[in-house]
Amino acid sequence: MNNNLLGLPGCNINQPVPRNDIDRIREKIRLRQYDMSAHAMEEMAEDLLTILDVEEAVLSGQAILDFRF
Repeated sequence: MNNNLLGLPGCNINQPVPRNDIDRIREKIRLRQYDMSAHAMEEMAEDLLTILDVEEAVLSGQAILDFRF
């Protein structure tokens, strides 16, 4: 299983994303300099989320839905 998220060095599901990486990701969103994968779009559709929902969640740092497993 590949635990690397966002293609960032040292970033996996078991570790928090370093602050400078979060800032860099947010800046890319503000500048619209990112691509959304087909898989991400499929997952968003299944959860009834739009790109704006995802952008807002990343930029504000707040979850827009609470998934309980």
